[in-house]
Amino acid sequence: MGSKLVECSDGSKIALDTDLELSTKLGEGKTKVILEIAKSPKEVLIVSKDSITAGNGLKKDSLQGKGIYSTITTSNVFRLLELSKISTHFIAQATNESFRARKCTMIPLEVIVRRVAAGSLLKRMPNLKMGERFETPMVEFTFKDDIQGDPLVTDEEVINMKLNCGGISVDQSVLNQLKVLATRSFIVLENAWSKLQMTLVDFKVEFGVTEEKEIVVADVVDNDSWRIWLKGDPALMKDKQVYRNLPIGELPEKDRQNLIENYRWVAMETNRLIDSLIKKTEGVGKALV
Repeated sequence: MGSKLVECSDGSKIALDTDLELSTKLGEGKTKVILEIAKSPKEVLIVSKDSITAGNGLKKDSLQGKGIYSTITTSNVFRLLELSKISTHFIAQATNESFRARKCTMIPLEVIVRRVAAGSLLKRMPNLKMGERFETPMVEFTFKDDIQGDPLVTDEEVINMKLNCGGISVDQSVLNQLKVLATRSFIVLENAWSKLQMTLVDFKVEFGVTEEKEIVVADVVDNDSWRIWLKGDPALMKDKQVYRNLPIGELPEKDRQNLIENYRWVAMETNRLIDSLIKKTEGVGKALV
């Protein structure tokens, strides 16, 4: 197996142990790089960086191993969704830091599903109490725009944008489909985490349109994508919120190690999330460790 270097915009490099022939860099975000696979034009390779950011990139650090842990987590999440009959763009984990996926035209919306009141919701709805549970999950949209800070948008505002993604017009029927798929995905993960005494508070998910014009869960769903509280206690959070809560400035070593351990712990727990299902399903392998 050969080693290939992926160059990131910040000058860092990621070494991938793969024989895949990689060509064009199709995109790069704060925490991932998307590469075209030369001999598989309908596929991409999604590579996770060690970067962690907050405040729309105003706060940024590098955590050694985060790219590996994020890839394990998102690969396991996609496997769980696929085993639960929810279509995703995931094909297979390729290396410790990357996975293969179907090429999609992304819908520029984040779909946020909330079961428990927390975070920015409390500022917008001060009548709610921290930890208050919603019997029916709340679903919201944000429009992906770094300059505007990914603002919340209503159905009507999205429809008025007249978005066309991969040949699909984003109308009310499509928005309803996104809400249903996002809520189904949330409930699958919520039930799985609950077996490990973890409360899935909320999560954000994105969707893409495949070349066959199928709407699928896409991008990544990792420890940056949700809030999870051990035993339902916000003091025992294991997600990116721990980083958001730290002051801006140089990251103390003890905090760095705590963050790395959280991401490692979550990745290993996601192995447990699907272990029993994997044993019952032929042709599905465990995540690389």
